[in-house]
Amino acid sequence: MTTTHTPDLNQLKTKIESITKMHQIEVLKIITSCSNVTVNENKSGVYINLSYMEPTVIEEIEKYLTFVEEQEQILNPAETEKEDIKNTFFSNKEGINENDDEILTVYR
Repeated sequence: MTTTHTPDLNQLKTKIESITKMHQIEVLKIITSCSNVTVNENKSGVYINLSYMEPTVIEEIEKYLTFVEEQEQILNPAETEKEDIKNTFFSNKEGINENDDEILTVYR
């Protein structure tokens, strides 16, 4: 086994740590299905020495992380818009009469 360039691994480690738990689990699945790397787990989390991982596994992880980043770039604006619409049209329905002085009463 050869060691991978350390700065690249530090960058990879940082990316993996910054993604959601769901995506971290997917990365762990890639690692365990593609390599003979020892996985150490305790109550604080899962620890893996990335230094001895095969380059093909690193490439698979990088592909997955790129996919996740692209999906987030596509989905985040839509989620933001959805929240804006929700807040504009559906918020505070229970407390609609909180500011009675701001409500205009029209009689026919």
